[in-house]
Amino acid sequence: MGYLEGETFITIAVIDMRNTHFYEIKNIAVDINYQHQGLGRRLMEQIFTDYRGTTMYGGTSDSPVTQSFYRSLGFKYVETKKVFYYQL
Repeated sequence: MGYLEGETFITIAVIDMRNTHFYEIKNIAVDINYQHQGLGRRLMEQIFTDYRGTTMYGGTSDSPVTQSFYRSLGFKYVETKKVFYYQL
């Protein structure tokens, strides 16, 4: 899901369906030239509309800015996963 300007994505979100009522927002990105214009919030609000009636989980970094963004959208802290990626 995302927004285009011409043929170029300026925002994008990756959403993973865990089951029919539980979804995880894996990534959200806004092109650096379009940041701080409310487009990330607008994208998230569209996700909430499209997935109304489901549970949304948002995984994010430990960046205070990113965590503040998710909290401002109504997300609640659940847990911190120490090892998220590892090499096999």
